[in-house]
Amino acid sequence: MTFIASVTSKRQLTLPVGIYDFLGLKPGSKLVIKLEGNSIRMESAEKLLHSLRGSIVLPKKYSGKSTEEIITDAKTHYFKEKYAK
Repeated sequence: MTFIASVTSKRQLTLPVGIYDFLGLKPGSKLVIKLEGNSIRMESAEKLLHSLRGSIVLPKKYSGKSTEEIITDAKTHYFKEKYAK
């Protein structure tokens, strides 16, 4: 599949509906974006995490939490340590 996307003056990317639907995205969905040479690769963060399920052990502190809650907790922890110095 090939699509054309637009970049706004605020450097935001507008995804074509075909990609949005194919990835099963919703407003607020997170994407993992990788730079590969001169190309960009995007994956649904939630689908990527689900594909890794079973290959890593989830720490007990994250048990029962949504992907969004885990990301928020990780960011909070990171910035507390970063600015505590």
